[in-house]
Amino acid sequence: MSVRAAITAVERNEKMSSLLMDCINFTGDVDTVATIALAAGSCSEEIVQDLPENLKLLLENGKYGRDFLTSLAGSPALSRRGASYGKARAKIRIPS
Repeated sequence: MSVRAAITAVERNEKMSSLLMDCINFTGDVDTVATIALAAGSCSEEIVQDLPENLKLLLENGKYGRDFLTSLAGSPALSRRGASYGKARAKIRIPS
């Protein structure tokens, strides 16, 4: 159900901020739904990346914290665009 909710949220939002709010409004397993949806949204060229900077700056910075996640942004695996899947074809691109 979490993946279905995340895909639904990605399909009906055009900005990361509204995507996050939509995930919260689903209630239930909000953190899982938001994690999946925001990860997909962050790979999309069609979703406006408008999350406030303080959400990034205030992330914990343990072994897999802020610095680790930032290093993934420059990863060659994440910068390549792969095939699209599902109904959200125009929005979600899975890295190859």
